[in-house]
Amino acid sequence: MLNPFESLEQKLDLILDKLSKLDFKQEDKMKGWGNIDLAREVTGYSKSTIYIKCGKGEIPFVKQDGKLWFNRNDLLDWIGRGKK
Repeated sequence: MLNPFESLEQKLDLILDKLSKLDFKQEDKMKGWGNIDLAREVTGYSKSTIYIKCGKGEIPFVKQDGKLWFNRNDLLDWIGRGKK
């Protein structure tokens, strides 16, 4: 008969192995966020077009300390909402 504790220990070892491979660095919290270069990459718009759209409130962005920040997922959602 198989010892249930051995099975449990194997499963815990697998979980611990997977957790040890995760990286919880500060940079990971910023994943998906970037400056206007990210917005250009995602949208294909020029810098001037992005600035105009920000001024009109047409594109999702955050302004912090005078800098514009864009989130990749927010931009992709915004683009998706424009589908006909």
